[in-house]
Amino acid sequence: MGVKPGGWATNDVPTAAEINSYFQQRDEWDDYSPALTLTNVTVGNGTKTARYNQVGRIVHFLVKFQLNTTSSVSGVIGVSLPVAAARLVEVFGVQFFDASVGAPTGAMIGSHLWSSSTKIDLCSINPALAYTSSTVPFTWTTLDWFSVSGTYEAASAP
Repeated sequence: MGVKPGGWATNDVPTAAEINSYFQQRDEWDDYSPALTLTNVTVGNGTKTARYNQVGRIVHFLVKFQLNTTSSVSGVIGVSLPVAAARLVEVFGVQFFDASVGAPTGAMIGSHLWSSSTKIDLCSINPALAYTSSTVPFTWTTLDWFSVSGTYEAASAP
């Protein structure tokens, strides 16, 4: 049939030590490789974090970007996924933070729409569903940030 996680064939029965070894190798999160791609975002001197963990075909990921003085948002924010998704149905957590307003007022929940199996576009749901832009969900400026995280099924195992 195929190779399972750890390189085991379909009918293999791995030992407890082999299973433990496999999961111990995957208990750390990796940086995106290739690097995170943000569409319609000028990174400048902003701070981006893009990490993921893949076990078999299950992928957990986290992306956070905080704007700084030379960063900007010019349109719909697109976020690359670390590995291609098997299907376009998963729902991820999206957050936006307006630093000029401060917490908790500046924190907003967002959503996403699938652009492809390797990219999602971020949407604001406050006050109504709309794609992000230079002024949605607010006018982006220094120290504002957005994050997206979730779990999905990869198109293939590593």
